[in-house]
This record gives sequence, structure tokens and C-alpha cells, in this order.
Amino acid sequence: MSNPILTCDIVLDHLYCHDEGDGPGNAEPYLWPVFFKVDGDNFAVVTGGGLIGSPTIESRTGGHGNLGTTDVDEGDQVSIDGDLGSWRTTLRPIPVLDPGLRALLGDDSIPGIAGVVVTLMEEDGWPDSLATTGYDAYVDAVRLAVVKVAASFQHALAAPTKEQIKERIDEVKAAAATAVRAAVKNGMSGFELLWYGTFGDNDDSVGTEAFTTTGDELEDTPVIDFSRRWSGDDSGDGDWELFGYFRGIPQLDCSLDALFSTRTTAARRSSVGAADREEALDQLRRFRDSTFGRYGGLTDWWEELSGQVPRLDRLATQPHVGDALDGLLLDAAALIREPERTIDADVVGRVHALLDALRPGAAGRSQRVLRQARRVSEQWTGRTVTEAARITAATRPVGRRSRPADSVPGGGPRLAPTPLTSLLVELADPVAAERYRVDPNAYLAGRGIDETSGYAVLENLRGRMRLEAQRELERAGLAPLVTDKLKPGTTAIDPITINTNNFNTTSYNIQTTYTQSTNTTHETTTYTNTSDNTSTTTNQSSWKELIDLQVQAAIDYFARESHQGRGRLFVIGSGITPITDLGLGAQRQIQLADVVHYCVADPATELHLHQLNPRAHSLYGLYADDKPRLQTYLEMLETIMGSVREGLRVCVVFYGHPGIFAWATHRAIRAAREEGHAAVMLPAVSAQDSLFADLGIDPSSHGLQTVDATDLLIRGRTLDPTSHVLVWQAECAGDDGFSFSGYGRQNFGVLTEYLGRFYAPDHPVVIYDASTVSHLPPEIRLTTLAELRADQLSGVSTLYLPPAEQPPLDEEMMHRLGLT
Repeated sequence: MSNPILTCDIVLDHLYCHDEGDGPGNAEPYLWPVFFKVDGDNFAVVTGGGLIGSPTIESRTGGHGNLGTTDVDEGDQVSIDGDLGSWRTTLRPIPVLDPGLRALLGDDSIPGIAGVVVTLMEEDGWPDSLATTGYDAYVDAVRLAVVKVAASFQHALAAPTKEQIKERIDEVKAAAATAVRAAVKNGMSGFELLWYGTFGDNDDSVGTEAFTTTGDELEDTPVIDFSRRWSGDDSGDGDWELFGYFRGIPQLDCSLDALFSTRTTAARRSSVGAADREEALDQLRRFRDSTFGRYGGLTDWWEELSGQVPRLDRLATQPHVGDALDGLLLDAAALIREPERTIDADVVGRVHALLDALRPGAAGRSQRVLRQARRVSEQWTGRTVTEAARITAATRPVGRRSRPADSVPGGGPRLAPTPLTSLLVELADPVAAERYRVDPNAYLAGRGIDETSGYAVLENLRGRMRLEAQRELERAGLAPLVTDKLKPGTTAIDPITINTNNFNTTSYNIQTTYTQSTNTTHETTTYTNTSDNTSTTTNQSSWKELIDLQVQAAIDYFARESHQGRGRLFVIGSGITPITDLGLGAQRQIQLADVVHYCVADPATELHLHQLNPRAHSLYGLYADDKPRLQTYLEMLETIMGSVREGLRVCVVFYGHPGIFAWATHRAIRAAREEGHAAVMLPAVSAQDSLFADLGIDPSSHGLQTVDATDLLIRGRTLDPTSHVLVWQAECAGDDGFSFSGYGRQNFGVLTEYLGRFYAPDHPVVIYDASTVSHLPPEIRLTTLAELRADQLSGVSTLYLPPAEQPPLDEEMMHRLGLT
């Protein structure tokens, strides 16, 4: 016996107000949902260890007004938008790897568990920031509590019962409420603590509930309705009722398959036979892989309307909706078979029947998108399918941000699978990586990875994997097209190089002016084109004064209690090892952002960013061969600040630590703060941190000197051979240009000659490349200064020179310190 893999929809559908209970005036409800699952994606039952793994947690935006209305009265029904109240996931059975327990259970797996914890809040006196603070704490509390729930079943000898799950989930609700109270209190200023602790009108928590299901339940009952009413003593304010449902169908490739699966059509007694249905779906799949892909704007519409599939599936049990759906399936297939045939009014009428059926239960932006879809489809009558596709693609769904036009040739994203890149993302999970190492060939089987990519994976060809994964993302419209700029015959690429130097030989004048007032420090930087002559100019202040002003600006910024600007900027780092180094707080910032601008070094991280936030846009396409890097950084800065100035919550993700060798990020932080916006940079793992861990170096012993190769040369810096010495960006010493094919390394001999002033020819040198493929180790090459060659380096190599000698002890100082 084997448990099925299901596509699981968890839907919070609508809220009904029996009594708003908010005194004079109407109520302003908002929702805090957190979805979760404990399943075979991240769990396994292992010999001796029992059930081990980590839960999947899916959060939303929990701020004021997220239900799209601030005016609810008795008798009102509030629809919950799919972006807030729905989650589609794959629910996999949890594999039982313990042979003894497998024999006891009579099965090789146990069902996965999925659910949602939700709190209904009612807005009163809290500022928006406190609502957000409370929700963030709520998410963290649910995460911790679900971990504890899973741990409580670690050594069970049978799959947990519904009653056992409910008992444990009740603990989740209690833990969430406690954590929220503490977090909100910690987030209050002194005045807020006084006010909201005495006379202030706190936001009310109406009630909290958790709903769960298992793979077994959904196999037996494909749709499970749930509801919760908070009234009387159960309610913190008013009388409210929440409605939703779970839906489970066998794992399918796309939303069309979900609508027309055998089980779904049987449940609504479809009039279309199985053979006709499959033939029609084949026609639609061919359309998806051909005409559909040529019009990038169609992807936006498909993603918008795919979110309505669970509701449409339920509505299709109504005869007129089911008939319209079945008829439209056959209509679409016929039109695709005969591309010159025009769309008639009957076809458009069936489209309108479906859109009209969806609109009454839709909320917020979904309601507007459905109305817009109806207007667009009215233009199809008398047109061919290709003409209708062009018309539809030219109109973007209301409120939806488009991807950059240069994301793929011809503009707009294309639908294409990313099996290799998805594998690299998956192997960031240590459990998955361990399974892969046990039997790599078996692990790769059935994943749709082509022979070239499969060979690269099995042979650990990092550069080949990186090239093929980059091409996948380009075909999928998730990355700017850059591989066409590589030299002919290129079969492998280094990690994407995102380098900057502490010098400037470009055709830009940099003029920096500081003016200081009582409590703020202003920095204004202007950039103007000059002739081809190379020049860099600053004001007459000394570097010390500039640093002092920069530090004072930071002190002043963090002393502020509020910000005038509407925009918010969060600059984070993706770390070095893909996904593994991307911390929980950083991932949360990515999910919360209105827009994400990124420049990262590997395809796995790039795909993961799009999975965390579909509004992610690459900055890497701003680079160009032979284009001065400073010009690219200026364009990055303007792109970032353009979003901030729109009043958006902006997350910027750079490779490694976002403040190390990242000119644009520091400039963006300063510019945003100068304009009155909130702007912070979060620390992350750098190549230096990875080197300490991989080489076993403690910088507190012998001390540490870390230098940029170009800065070392042009400023004639003195190296300390008694210390650990790191030389960054040796590959591009003295090179301020850029090339997608890598740097020319023409100045590497100058660098090794300069190092020879401080070290003997036989002094050891380590060429260190941190791992940019999660399941593979770092690359560490030991050589000597005399044997060090440019072709041994990659775009992310760091040179490490260990101490050459131990400095003598200062006996007089030892005596003064009382150490003798």
C-alpha cells in the first residue's frame, strides 16, 4: 500500500459578520493566516531517530486592511482574496526508512499533514507598524509550535490520529497568542506602552483557530469544508464566522489538469468523455508550448486566473457553470486545431459565464482583475486565437507589476521548466543531499534533466552545471539573457562575478558634498559625464572627516523614531552557499517586499528568490561587455531608488554580504535615508566568513589583514607577513571594465610581483573558492607564490597567505600588563 501524492489547496474563503461588536461605527477586520505542512518534502522516519525534519511554513502580509475593506457591518460577507487566504502546495507522504517500523505499519510511508492557523483581528488604535510586528511574532510562534508538534510524534509507532493532531494543534494556538502579546509590547515605544497599557484603544483579537487535514483524509474526501464561529465568551469582540475548505487531488502538472482530472469531472458529472477530454487537453498543452510562449504578457493572466481554480472547481458543480467549463474546453481545442477559425459570440459567452460566476466570491484586487478580464475578452469576438492572444498579452492585469522587458528576447517571460536548477535548489536541503549521495543515478531518475545536465551533475562539473542552469532560467524568463554574450564554444562558466574596486578610472566625475545641521547629516552626490580623460574628484574634506560624517549620519538615523518618506528599503545578502546561507529573517524580508531587486551569483539562489517572491527582478542584465562597472552601479542605484521613491517596500539582495564590495547598496542606503525613507542593511555571510570555517582559521590568532588587490597596488599598501592576509578580487586587479566571459587577468603578474616584496618565492598561497553549489565542497588549492598562476583562479577566488613568521613578544609591555 502506498499513500498518494496530492496537490493540496488550503482556502480561507470568506468571513461573515453576525455582529461587528465595535461600538459606534463599523468594524475594520484584518486576518493573520499562517499555513504549514509536515510531509515528505522535509520529513522522514529514520532508523533510531524516528520522525525527523523541519516543517514548511507559508506566511502572508498581516497588516491592517489586508481584507480589502475597513467598513463591515452586521450581515456583511467579506470575501478573502486568494493572495491572502489561499495556499496551493504538494502534500507528499512521509517516507518510512526504518525497516522494522515499515513492517509494523505494513506501509512504506505515513500521510502528510497540512493546515492553517488563523487569527481574526479587529483594527482599533494600533499604528500599522504594531500590526506588522504582531504578525511577524505570530508567524515565528506558529513555526516553533509546529516544530514541537512534529517532535511530539517523533517516536510514535503509528501515524497520528485526527484527535492526537487536534490536541497538539491546540497548543499551537495558545503559543501564538502568548508570543504576539510579548512581541507587540516589545515593539511599543515608551509613550505607546503608557497609552495602550492604560487608556489607549488596542486592536482586538477576535479569535484564533487551527484547521488541519491529512493526505488520507483528502484521498477519501477530495473537498473538506471547515468553519469557525467566534461569539459570546469565545470572541474578543463581536460575532464573526470564518469559512474555508481543503481540497486534494492527485499531483498534476498544471491548473488545467486540476480542473479536468478524472476525479474532478466525475464529481460534477461532466458531459465530456475521457478520450475527448484528453485530446482537448493535448491541444491546449501544445498551444502552451508554442503560441502561448511567444506572448509573455499571457503568463501574467494565467498566473492571476490560476489562483481562481479551486473556487472554479467548486462552482463547476452548478450545472450552468460546469456546462460552460466543458464547452469552453472543447471550443478551445477546436480553435487551436483550426488557427484561422475566428472566435464566435458563443465562445465568449461561455468565458463570461465563468468570470461572472467567480466574481461574487472574489475579493479586493481579484474582483477588479475578473472585471478587467471580462472587458478584454469582449474584444475576442471575430478574432483568431493568435489575434486574441496578442490583444490579451498587451493588457497587464490591474495592480500587477510586469517583469523587465529584457528578461527574454522579444520581451516578457516564457514558460519553460527548470529541472536542473530546481534540483540544485532541492539539494540545499541536507536531507535531500544525503539521499542524493546514497544513489545519485536513482535520485536523478524521472526528473526531466537532459543528458548534458545530468552528466554535469554526476561528474560534479560545477561550471557546466552553472551554465546549463543559467540557460534554463533564461528560457523560463526568470533571468536576463546573458549566455548569448559568451564566447562561441563555451561549455562552462565561473560563478557570476559581481566585482567592484575601491578606485575609479571611468569617464565620471564624482563630486561629494556634505552639509551638516543640528540633528541630521546630508550627503549629496552628483555624477556628470566628462571627456574620455580619466578623473575622480571629491570635495576637499579629508577621508577621516568623510568617515566621521558617515558614522555620525548612521548615529543620527538610528536615533530617529519615525521617517518622513513612504518607501522602505531592506538590503540583504544571499550569503555564499546557495540558499543555505540565506537566513530566516532575510527570506522573510524577501517575501514581504512589494518588489525585489537582486544581483546574485548562482542560478539556484536566483530561482529560490522567484519562489519566495514572484515580483523579483534581476539587476545583472545592467552589466555589459566593456561597459565601465561604475556606470552599471549607477544604473542599479537609480533602479533601486526608483522603487523606493514610489513608496514601496523594497528588498535588495546581493551576493555574499551586501556591504562588502557592493558600491550600489551602500549608496542606496545613504540616498534613501537622505530622502527620509527607512533604510537598513542586514549582515550576511561573506567569502571571508566561509574561508574561516573551511580552512579552520581563527583571525584572533596572529591578527588579520584583508585587502582588495587593486587597492593594494595603487595605494602601495604594506602587508604584514606576521598576520593572516586575504587578498580579494585578484582576478580583476586594475580592471574597471566588465566581461560576461570573465576578466582578462592581464595584471595578475603585477600583483604576484608586488606580493614578492613581502614573501619568499616558496611561501604557501591558498587559492580559495567557497562552495557555490550546495551539495559540493569548497575548492581549495595549495601552491606557492612562485608557482601561482592567473589561470588557477576563478571569478570568486580569494588568495590566503598564512603568517610567514611570529612577531617577537614585547617584554616591556608584557611586564606593564602583568603577564610576566
